[in-house]
Amino acid sequence: MSEVERAKAVMAPAFAAMRGGFAGNLARVAPDALFRMCHPFGDLRGAKAFVSNEFAPLKSALKDLERQEFIRIAGFDADGALWVGSYGQYAGRWLASWLGIPATGRSAVMRFHEFYRIEGDTCVEVQAIWDIPEMMMQAGAWPMAPQLGRFLHAPAPMSQDGLSPHDASISEVSGRHVIDMLVGMTRHPSQGGPEVMELERFWHPSFR
Repeated sequence: MSEVERAKAVMAPAFAAMRGGFAGNLARVAPDALFRMCHPFGDLRGAKAFVSNEFAPLKSALKDLERQEFIRIAGFDADGALWVGSYGQYAGRWLASWLGIPATGRSAVMRFHEFYRIEGDTCVEVQAIWDIPEMMMQAGAWPMAPQLGRFLHAPAPMSQDGLSPHDASISEVSGRHVIDMLVGMTRHPSQGGPEVMELERFWHPSFR
């Protein structure tokens, strides 16, 4: 088993515990792991603090809470740290207010992007963003300027293979593709019109 696949295996028990909304057993997450969460949570220390201060209130608000995972990736960052990334949505029936946002009494979904740093066979750090503004929109409690575009559900990959085994060669090509796209985008507008971004290199003709 590669280090990347081993890192995914480290987090598998914790993901399984959260999948059905039960966060009582975050196996292989260090007791003093650092949780770096989005506003208004901030930084927390330890899995117990995460469960009691963040996960449990969400579970209380969204009855029958499910953690639905669409993509799981893993790899080393530029500093040599090994991370597992997980993307999906939390879903449930919104029956109680949460973070001051009124309940809708209807089904609700909230996207998440969560990253887990692995050392040995333990998770020692978590960095996560929960799409709280998405929940506010569903509750009709949007405090900012109107969006310029229509809000739509963000789907999983068309190929439905976001949880497939790791393939180092594919990952390297995909990573390079994304970096090249970002470099191209930085050329506009200082170096010319939209053509300098070479968008046709990076996006499918039917992209919407």
